[in-house]
Amino acid sequence: MFLIILPLVLFSQSSLLSCEDYDYLVGNLETSNIMSSSQQIDIKFAIIEQTDPACFEIKKEDAKAD
Repeated sequence: MFLIILPLVLFSQSSLLSCEDYDYLVGNLETSNIMSSSQQIDIKFAIIEQTDPACFEIKKEDAKAD
């Protein structure tokens, strides 16, 4: 099922994916044993490019001081 949904999500003309959508897609991708690790990484980067950049910002309270 994941392979059917992925092209629709990545190539749609709609707005960016939400953080929840990203978590769902990447979670399913990581549990898939159909693809090689290299293919999974390539797909993950494609999903990241279609996801709201705010999902990947480091929040001040999450950052640890060294």
